[in-house]
Amino acid sequence: MAGSWRAGTWLLSQQGGDRREIAAGQQLVGFSGDGQLLVTRTDSNRVHVFSVPGGQEVRVLDPGPSGGSFVHGVDLITFPKRQSTNPVLRRIPLISGEGVDIGRLDWRGLDDVGLFGRWLFELRSGNLQVRPLDALATPLRTVGRHEGAVSSWGDATGTRLSTLGVSGDVRIWSVASGARGPERVLPAPRVPSAPLQLSKSSAWFDPTARSLVVATPDDLRLWDLTGAPDAEPTRLSDRLGPPGGTWYPPSVSRDWVAVPMADFAALWPLHFPQARVLRPAGGSGYTGLAFTPDGRNLVSHSSGEEIRVWPLVPEAGLASRVAYAYAGGGINGATLDVDPTGRFVAASNGTAGVAIVPLEGGKPRLLKGDAIHWFARLDRDGRRLAAYADWNRQSAENSQTLYVWDLSTGQRTDLNPRNLAGDCAAGTAMEAFTWGLEFPRNGTLMTDGFGGLRRWDIRRGTSEVLRPCDPRSFRGVLDAWHSFVLSPDERLGVQVRSWSDPMAPSIITVFDLAGGQDRAITRHGNRVSKAALDPTGRTLVTGDRDGLVRVGPVTGEEPHLLYGHTAEITGITVSPDGKWIASASLDGTIRLWPMPASPPLRTLPYENLLGKLSTFTNLRIIADPSARDGYRLEIGPFPGWKDVPEW
Repeated sequence: MAGSWRAGTWLLSQQGGDRREIAAGQQLVGFSGDGQLLVTRTDSNRVHVFSVPGGQEVRVLDPGPSGGSFVHGVDLITFPKRQSTNPVLRRIPLISGEGVDIGRLDWRGLDDVGLFGRWLFELRSGNLQVRPLDALATPLRTVGRHEGAVSSWGDATGTRLSTLGVSGDVRIWSVASGARGPERVLPAPRVPSAPLQLSKSSAWFDPTARSLVVATPDDLRLWDLTGAPDAEPTRLSDRLGPPGGTWYPPSVSRDWVAVPMADFAALWPLHFPQARVLRPAGGSGYTGLAFTPDGRNLVSHSSGEEIRVWPLVPEAGLASRVAYAYAGGGINGATLDVDPTGRFVAASNGTAGVAIVPLEGGKPRLLKGDAIHWFARLDRDGRRLAAYADWNRQSAENSQTLYVWDLSTGQRTDLNPRNLAGDCAAGTAMEAFTWGLEFPRNGTLMTDGFGGLRRWDIRRGTSEVLRPCDPRSFRGVLDAWHSFVLSPDERLGVQVRSWSDPMAPSIITVFDLAGGQDRAITRHGNRVSKAALDPTGRTLVTGDRDGLVRVGPVTGEEPHLLYGHTAEITGITVSPDGKWIASASLDGTIRLWPMPASPPLRTLPYENLLGKLSTFTNLRIIADPSARDGYRLEIGPFPGWKDVPEW
């Protein structure tokens, strides 16, 4: 990677080491298409060509007065100055040969111009137009219109263009003939800034077209074009250059984005696992979450508002969509489950009943009992649905009931969890309250509640106790917000007991249903509100009331800490391939986290920790008695990221 700052061009190796000055007093133009040549220019517009990685000067070119130049393959393309009386574009070979005129450029009304693939693009008053570079006499063809666009950039494949609007919004256009409208629209920052200036704003594709980097004086944003289309960009930096000072444009390579500063260059890897943020329109309501079986979509459920489908890859759609909207609202505590075949979702929401919503379109249907529906769960074939309901609003009395529907026939079986021996809440309004529903493969129903962990024979309406209720579970009426999850192999069950009292510590218990020893999980904190297991059943993911997500072995070792949410976690789930975690919070966001693959940093021995941190950055905090606060920041040799680290 090369970069220019303080009127010089420097070369950095991805393997690491100190930067090497290639051309003092010269600005970077770019690399040749094969990466074997580096091109710079002087203030007098003389062009120098260097070999890479050796840095030997192989040729000096004098293109004459020009308004700018681009490296295109193994050629230099020069543009005329705006005031030129002979506005000719020239092609000059970088290695050998004379330059030739290839066309003319009309500067009138032109806001931006550039090369990508085999095309020349021009941006005039919001109109984006292209013509083939090898046939510049061809009339311009309009690709699209972006009112207020200030700059444009093309990808290396020559198939797509981006336009950056004056407000910071980005549109991506296909160059294919007959394309109608932008392929993607990337919104402006949620906090608007001053109108952008062409000279200090740009949007670049990386050479693989997997990412788009948007640079303005206010921030540096990274859009992942292969991930969830609705996800917010990653903000790499808050400001490029000092306020009112020199603005240095970034350099984007296949794996890096580099920003020259006054005294140094800041570099970020482009393709690294990072959290994604989605913002449901439903605000801060309790939200259930579930991945579709193919992992291509995430489904969210906002209580009393909507069921929304979020595509996680562009191939699944370019924007989220509402699959179902509630007409009359509902209650907090809604749950969501996706059919194992991906055909539909089942969502409980109070008196609205349980909605069966087709994911690919079609009319939803409602399943209703006689009371408020709190929890719902599908069996492993998507043929049966269980739901728990407790308060009958018509009779104004408790009517705790377990409903089991056969979805093919609509037949409903009612199970009575009341008056069971050992109920922790017997004689209260919370008697028989049930918070966990699971369908084992043997056709039974497993429930967890104040009646204990039970296995039901649905046909007979009888149950057996697998684990009695812990008396500590019940602390008062409407005080319990517990949950239960069964591992995919059915050998483990994880119970979370949490209370509305902020001073009451949560309790996590792992039940060994295969006959082993139950154990308490103590390293996930004492304010846990939700839990999930990965597809192997070996990794436990929890969310707490402070917004912290923890990920660790279900055996109870030290977990990873995932920071980002600012309020209670209300939903959490793991993707079918185990690579992603989704969490919903009362802060109004859904976050997608890459599943940690290595031990938590804080568990490493001291020397190993320092070695690991040194692969992340070359910044060091050094004790300095002469500094005002006793420390100073030292920039060491570039560490190199041949293999981008995971964290």
